[in-house]
Amino acid sequence: MKDWIEKKLKENSANNVIIFPLREEDVERKLRNIQIDKELKKEKEEENDNDKE
Repeated sequence: MKDWIEKKLKENSANNVIIFPLREEDVERKLRNIQIDKELKKEKEEENDNDKE
């Protein structure tokens, strides 16, 4: 791969820029994973709060 292409890909990845069109199932999977991550984080925070009491 050309160096400038690789550099641009890394820059865009670092900025969370999506440069390729995603298939519908990829978008659904990403959204589902984000939701699961939020739920897990919330559960972990609640667990930590309960441990402090």
